[in-house]
Amino acid sequence: MENRKLSLEMKKQAIERGLCKEWTDGWGEPDMQGMLDKYLHGIDFCIRHDWPSPGFMKKTVPEELLHVNNIFIDDDVHARNLRCMAVLNGRCRGMLMFDGFSSCTVYVRHDSIVHIDCSRFSKVFISVHDRAKVTVVQHGASSVYVYEHGDGCEINCIGNISRRKSVNII
Repeated sequence: MENRKLSLEMKKQAIERGLCKEWTDGWGEPDMQGMLDKYLHGIDFCIRHDWPSPGFMKKTVPEELLHVNNIFIDDDVHARNLRCMAVLNGRCRGMLMFDGFSSCTVYVRHDSIVHIDCSRFSKVFISVHDRAKVTVVQHGASSVYVYEHGDGCEINCIGNISRRKSVNII
């Protein structure tokens, strides 16, 4: 699907899901990277509406572009010190490691199963959604914060980890 047509379709779908006026008015004509930037910047909206679906993203966005943006769908993910933000969608499996002075916000969704190891002076924020299964290990002076969204998650925390269960307010 051509970028302009895809962008218009994505905007239409977002509006149907309640996209606010500010985002609607500022949508513009983004290319594929611009749409991924919108996805990452509006990740809370996307998660709340489970949109766009992992299948749609896999079909529409080149895998290399997803991976460059730390967006994974049904992938084996083995990575060290991912930068800024990472989103694991679908049925991802793997291990993430953070050490040194790395910092990242990680969203683990759907049916993903991941082990996250945090050490040295890393600072990692982990949001677990849907039916995801996560084991988080904290070592050294790392700071780790885990946020559980929903009742279907399985989270195993080892070490000095701050854990919170979210409360959805409508």
